[in-house]
Amino acid sequence: MVGVVEFVQSCNQNAGTVIVSNIPNDIKEPFKERLNLAWDVDVKKLKDHGAYIINGIRSDIGGVYIKRTDCFEQLVELSEATIFLFIAGARECGKSGLKKESVHCHWI
Repeated sequence: MVGVVEFVQSCNQNAGTVIVSNIPNDIKEPFKERLNLAWDVDVKKLKDHGAYIINGIRSDIGGVYIKRTDCFEQLVELSEATIFLFIAGARECGKSGLKKESVHCHWI
């Protein structure tokens, strides 16, 4: 097993360049595990935060639900036709609730 210091020193003596593809696996392997562990934690935090935000979006006003079938159908159609959809409107008009419903109904 070659250590990190020894590997870098040998590359420098031979005017070599240290790049990921020429680093021995026994040196790279411990770093892969740490990366994966950190990545899993970050993904979980992102999912938890997203769920917190989504669960805070309401589809009703004071307990009353207003159907917006035309808007909903149009949103689903446009979402299927493009990779990016910008939803604009006045504050508190229901943009987030409409999107939450469309994602929930379409993908779940």
